[in-house]
Amino acid sequence: MREEIARYVCVCDDRTLFTVIVYQVYADVSAAQSPSGRLPIRKGAQLLDGGSVTLIDDETFKIVATGQVIRRVVTLDPTGSRSA
Repeated sequence: MREEIARYVCVCDDRTLFTVIVYQVYADVSAAQSPSGRLPIRKGAQLLDGGSVTLIDDETFKIVATGQVIRRVVTLDPTGSRSA
Protein backbone atom coordinates (compact mmCIF):
# COMPACT_ATOMS: atom_id res chain seq x y z
CA MET A 1 0.00 0.00 0.00
CA ARG A 2 1.16 3.52 -0.70
CA GLU A 3 0.00 6.88 0.66
CA GLU A 4 0.82 10.40 -0.51
CA ILE A 5 2.61 12.32 2.24
CA ALA A 6 3.78 15.48 0.46
CA ARG A 7 3.45 17.43 -2.77
CA TYR A 8 5.99 20.03 -3.90
CA VAL A 9 6.35 22.50 -6.73
CA CYS A 10 9.94 22.26 -7.96
CA VAL A 11 11.93 24.23 -10.52
CA CYS A 12 14.91 23.40 -12.72
CA ASP A 13 17.65 25.76 -13.90
CA ASP A 14 15.64 26.89 -16.95
CA ARG A 15 12.74 27.81 -14.61
CA THR A 16 10.43 25.03 -15.79
CA LEU A 17 8.06 24.03 -12.98
CA PHE A 18 7.34 20.43 -11.96
CA THR A 19 5.08 18.92 -9.31
CA VAL A 20 6.67 16.13 -7.26
CA ILE A 21 4.56 13.75 -5.19
CA VAL A 22 6.27 12.04 -2.25
CA TYR A 23 4.67 8.90 -0.88
CA GLN A 24 5.17 6.40 1.91
CA VAL A 25 5.04 2.69 1.07
CA TYR A 26 3.61 0.39 3.75
CA ALA A 27 3.67 -3.36 4.27
CA ASP A 28 0.58 -5.05 5.68
CA VAL A 29 1.46 -6.69 9.00
CA SER A 30 -0.32 -8.30 11.91
CA ALA A 31 -1.77 -6.20 14.73
CA ALA A 32 0.95 -7.64 16.99
CA GLN A 33 3.62 -6.01 14.79
CA SER A 34 1.84 -2.68 14.43
CA PRO A 35 -1.49 -1.47 15.88
CA SER A 36 -2.42 0.12 12.54
CA GLY A 37 -1.84 -3.15 10.68
CA ARG A 38 0.75 -1.52 8.44
CA LEU A 39 4.45 -0.84 8.72
CA PRO A 40 6.26 1.92 6.79
CA ILE A 41 9.00 0.37 4.66
CA ARG A 42 10.24 3.12 2.32
CA LYS A 43 9.50 6.51 0.79
CA GLY A 44 9.32 7.19 -2.90
CA ALA A 45 8.67 10.10 -5.23
CA GLN A 46 7.40 10.72 -8.74
CA LEU A 47 6.38 13.59 -10.97
CA LEU A 48 2.70 14.46 -11.23
CA ASP A 49 2.70 12.93 -14.74
CA GLY A 50 4.09 9.66 -13.33
CA GLY A 51 7.72 10.23 -14.34
CA SER A 52 10.38 8.82 -12.05
CA VAL A 53 12.51 11.01 -9.81
CA THR A 54 15.23 10.18 -7.33
CA LEU A 55 15.67 11.98 -4.04
CA ILE A 56 18.98 13.81 -3.70
CA ASP A 57 18.14 15.53 -0.39
CA ASP A 58 15.05 17.01 1.32
CA GLU A 59 14.93 19.90 -1.16
CA THR A 60 16.33 18.37 -4.36
CA PHE A 61 15.27 15.69 -6.84
CA LYS A 62 16.65 14.34 -10.12
CA ILE A 63 14.35 13.48 -13.03
CA VAL A 64 15.40 10.00 -14.15
CA ALA A 65 14.45 10.37 -17.83
CA THR A 66 16.32 13.64 -18.42
CA GLY A 67 18.89 13.90 -15.65
CA GLN A 68 17.54 17.37 -14.77
CA VAL A 69 18.01 18.43 -11.17
CA ILE A 70 14.96 20.17 -9.70
CA ARG A 71 14.63 22.02 -6.41
CA ARG A 72 11.63 22.47 -4.16
CA VAL A 73 10.16 25.98 -4.12
CA VAL A 74 6.61 25.52 -2.76
CA THR A 75 4.91 22.89 -0.59
CA LEU A 76 1.35 21.99 -1.57
CA ASP A 77 -1.29 20.16 0.41
CA PRO A 78 -2.71 16.96 -1.16
CA THR A 79 -5.44 18.94 -2.97
CA GLY A 80 -2.81 21.00 -4.79
CA SER A 81 -3.32 24.15 -2.70
CA ARG A 82 -0.40 26.01 -1.19
CA SER A 83 0.10 25.03 2.44
CA ALA A 84 1.25 27.32 5.22
